[in-house]
Amino acid sequence: IQCNVTNALDFNHKKENMKSKRNRPRSIIGVTSFLLLLLFLVCERTLSLEVKWTPSASSENEPPLPLSMNQRQQLLQLEQTINSSDDPNATVEKIAAANDMSPQDLVNMLSKNRHDLESGAAAADGGGAAGRPPRNVLGELWSLVLTIVGVLGKYARANPRQCGMIASLLFLAFYVMVTAPRTGLVLSKQASLLSHGHSTMWKPPAEYLDGYLSSDYFERRRWGEYSFDAEDGAQLVLTKKLQDDIVGMDEDEMTWEKVGRKASKKYGKKMSVFATYRKHISLEPFLDDEDDEENENDQSEVTKLLYNAASTILSSRRLTEFASPALQWRGPSETGLLVVKRMGDWKRYGIQPLQVVHEGDGVLLFGSLTGGHFDGLLRFSIDKDEEGVVVSTSLIVPTKGRKPNKKITETMLTSLTNSITASATTEAKQNLARRLQTHGFKKKFENFTTKKRHILAEKERLNEEMAKTRQRRWMRGYSNASAGGYRPSKDRMRSPNNC
Repeated sequence: IQCNVTNALDFNHKKENMKSKRNRPRSIIGVTSFLLLLLFLVCERTLSLEVKWTPSASSENEPPLPLSMNQRQQLLQLEQTINSSDDPNATVEKIAAANDMSPQDLVNMLSKNRHDLESGAAAADGGGAAGRPPRNVLGELWSLVLTIVGVLGKYARANPRQCGMIASLLFLAFYVMVTAPRTGLVLSKQASLLSHGHSTMWKPPAEYLDGYLSSDYFERRRWGEYSFDAEDGAQLVLTKKLQDDIVGMDEDEMTWEKVGRKASKKYGKKMSVFATYRKHISLEPFLDDEDDEENENDQSEVTKLLYNAASTILSSRRLTEFASPALQWRGPSETGLLVVKRMGDWKRYGIQPLQVVHEGDGVLLFGSLTGGHFDGLLRFSIDKDEEGVVVSTSLIVPTKGRKPNKKITETMLTSLTNSITASATTEAKQNLARRLQTHGFKKKFENFTTKKRHILAEKERLNEEMAKTRQRRWMRGYSNASAGGYRPSKDRMRSPNNC
């Protein structure tokens, strides 16, 4: 059972890690379908007017006929309708007047069409319907392509502006289809007048983030103009007053404070915004409700186990393992990228580059680099109390530094804290299951060895009693018939010299 628990936890852990796998944006298919439908509607009228006729005959009495077999069949049906009418002559005159032709030309066309169809059907010898030769699929496809190209050319010459707009839209759709799965469609890579920072339209894939981290462009990143550098950040995070204030804040809710000049002096640095979210990790899943005395003894051990698990999560940078898809962390140990939805341009995905400023004693501190969306420090800390372990995430923005809005800050800090808490709980459960499993095997082995020792001792006791009984019988003399069967080794088939 303990092994199954471990496997189940590992499976859930892997299942959550598969969330980082990307999917192709569905809106791309919708945009492409809309553009193709628009192009079809524009060109439908022109396509409907394209009718091919037979070459003009040598005799004037032979009118031209349509090349399409469907249209010829329609002419044959028209002739049958005329013949079945009450007044065929009046019907012919009416149809001829509606099509701007003489009644004699209409009659000649219908007669010629009927004669061609009858002669073609009589001469057909397995060559296809109505005497047509076998279809040339490639030829028909090529003819269709040429027809479409010709229609588009005529439409482009007639409407150059609309054609240019449609071509631009098609090129844009093709560019989005190619670029979006690779980069998420980058909107900008640095802050400017029209951009807040590095932004993408869709969630950037892991391959793009890894390539961006290893590029020379990222290596040239430096501390922001109004951000804390490594020295200032380390001094601030080690301030005892700041640590005491974080520990004294409320749990399971975000604390947002705008620090003024007087309040910022107590920390030794100038700060503009100070936001924190703290969450307590419950010890109930790790303790037994039936035995209170044993719980009191195991509470300190479980607290230590949770603290070590949370420290492992921070050191391995598994910050968004159980976070929502709107939040993603990618990066090695010293640098990384934090992807947050609705933080970028046009309320899309924003990418914030960060670098480690301080790490140790349950505290992990990141400083913002240029090209991001905010300036300041992102602080993770793990604290012990009487009831268990508390995980807190803080955002510290300096004076004149850029800060995200309150809603995005709350989403970011809450998701990060909940993810670290879930990862630490899962890690602690896995370690506890392995420990119990190891303890179970050890106890089973100890029981086996104890039982084995008892069996050997019992056999030895029985052998000793049997040897004493035989010795007494041997000492009685030759009157005992079985006195010669005594052997100290209990082996009657061997000589006493071989005992």
